[in-house]
Amino acid sequence: MGRKAHNFGVGDTVRYRLTLVSSKMHDRSAKMMLRWSKPCTIAKEIRPNVVLLVDPNTGIVVRRAHVSQLKRCVM
Repeated sequence: MGRKAHNFGVGDTVRYRLTLVSSKMHDRSAKMMLRWSKPCTIAKEIRPNVVLLVDPNTGIVVRRAHVSQLKRCVM
């Protein structure tokens, strides 16, 4: 109760949230980095809330992601 069902399906174009880490040694500031990935396509639903993401150009698997880490990409 109180949770919304996700509305992502196989073939949808999405972006996933990136993990931002600052590094003084590499002169990187987390607040200046991109927070979302390049567009990916959902290839397969592994579990009800876990999906497999692939690169839309090459078809190579990029990563697994929980649906809470995704947002729809409008192209």
